[in-house]
Formats: sequence, structure tokens, C-alpha cells
Amino acid sequence: MVRSETWEQRQQRLKKEYEEYLSGKWHYQYAFKITCSYCDNDFYASNRMQKYCCYRCTNEAYIKRRKERKALEKQKACVMCGKDFKAKKKDAIYCSNACKQKAYRQKSVTDYGFGKIAITEISNT
Repeated sequence: MVRSETWEQRQQRLKKEYEEYLSGKWHYQYAFKITCSYCDNDFYASNRMQKYCCYRCTNEAYIKRRKERKALEKQKACVMCGKDFKAKKKDAIYCSNACKQKAYRQKSVTDYGFGKIAITEISNT
């Protein structure tokens, strides 16, 4: 049974390859020294695009980004009064029950034609 190397063993091997490249032994860089975007620790990787040192940092960074995104989704402007508010649900469009009721009353007046009758009577005279 073949065992894969541990994270520490891999880091030692990549560090050795990185130092050999710096000393001029290699013409192509096979290992890169990178700073983790989440915990700011230095680590060695064979892929220069790698951002995180471990799965834990990857997961924690994802959770942090998700919380920030959800907080931004809840910052809304009320449809009726235009006031900025923090919504409790992401599909909320009114800042309060008063604005919700005001919108309902305006909608019911125009839906049943009360608003249209008043406009046509004024325009005919």
C-alpha cells in the first residue's frame, strides 16, 4: 500500500525545490512561496494561483464572503418612501408596515378604477 505524503512532508519538499530554484539549480520554477489570503501565513505550493494554505482557510474565507454577500443583499431602499433599511428577509421591499399598508391602499384604489374615474371626470370638463 502506497501512502501519500503528509502536509508537512509536502511543505518540506516544496520548500527544498523552491530554494533549489533560487540557487540556480532549476531553470523553471516548480514550487512557489505564497502568503495565505486568509491567515497571512507563508506556505509553498506547486500552483502559483493557490490562495489558501489549507482546506480550513478555504472554508473560513468562503463563509466570510458568504456572510458579507448576505449582509449586502439585505441592505434595501423602501419602494414607498425611499428610506434605506436593513431587511429581515431578502425579498422585503417595504421598510415598515405603514409603508406596506400605504402601498396596498394605493394599489386597491387604482385597481378598482376609483383613481381612473376621478382623472377622466376632471379631464372632460
